[in-house]
Amino acid sequence: MKTKSKFKALPREDQDWIFRLCQNNTFEKAVEILEKPRPEGLALKTSYSAVRRFYLEYNPDAQQAQILDQYAQGLRIQHQSIGGNFDSAILVQVQSRILDALAKGKPIADLQVEMKTMINLQKTFIATEKWRADAGDKAIEDRVHFIETCARAGKQDFKSAIPGDDTPFVEESRPEFVEEDITDEDIARLDKAISAGDTNAVANFYAVEGFPIELIKERRKLHQRGGCPVASPARTPGTATNLRQEDTPESDNSIVPFDPEKSSGDRRQQPALAANIHQKSPVKPHYPPKSTSSGNAKLDPFHNENQEGL
Repeated sequence: MKTKSKFKALPREDQDWIFRLCQNNTFEKAVEILEKPRPEGLALKTSYSAVRRFYLEYNPDAQQAQILDQYAQGLRIQHQSIGGNFDSAILVQVQSRILDALAKGKPIADLQVEMKTMINLQKTFIATEKWRADAGDKAIEDRVHFIETCARAGKQDFKSAIPGDDTPFVEESRPEFVEEDITDEDIARLDKAISAGDTNAVANFYAVEGFPIELIKERRKLHQRGGCPVASPARTPGTATNLRQEDTPESDNSIVPFDPEKSSGDRRQQPALAANIHQKSPVKPHYPPKSTSSGNAKLDPFHNENQEGL
């Protein structure tokens, strides 16, 4: 198998020698020395950029920094996934200990340090929650990028290595998502996640389940216009779940009428389907076909100037 860097094909002793050479000389000077015959050099004709690439990749400190970057990136993605759960949990723990101490009769004057700690945590929690709300999708962009990367993953993560087989491993693309595979129950689950404002769940419909991004964006637009029906979470087995029937009775609990005055106080209130859409438009909308542009173009559902994000 061909290596990308010819320096990596050199014996380990020569690699160590080149690295020490670069540690004590400029890259330009190292190029001149490498061209000289052994033992003064290695009798290698090379260039500034080639020596620089090798040095940056071979440098143990740079490699250690790369390892730490991988570690930190994993934590960052996980931190964005959990939102403010850690901050809230820490604050609750401190408040609980203060309350427990007061319940046991400890004077509040003896809890000044704990009270100050609680107040500082509250200020930090409020500031973080405000930043998260103001930042919107920006606050979870690393996790979104990770989800998109997973969505482009192949069907296999590895294959058995056979001695003598130098064929590089290439991930096979997953089969294209077939529109006909989407059921009414799938649409209902998507609408429920959109209505609940669960960004992570909505993103998973695209990244994990393979829902077309055009469909998700259209369902979001319908919801924002108050025309996206939400299926009831509980249904009697055997009850028809086809939300596209035009003769759905008005008393069907699958659609909850939307009342602006009650929606703020009752989370169960959901936008009802507008009358004209309810009578003439199916729940499963027609959406544009997938783009046939080059596969190198990155599809970013959260940061598109011309389309709304997830």
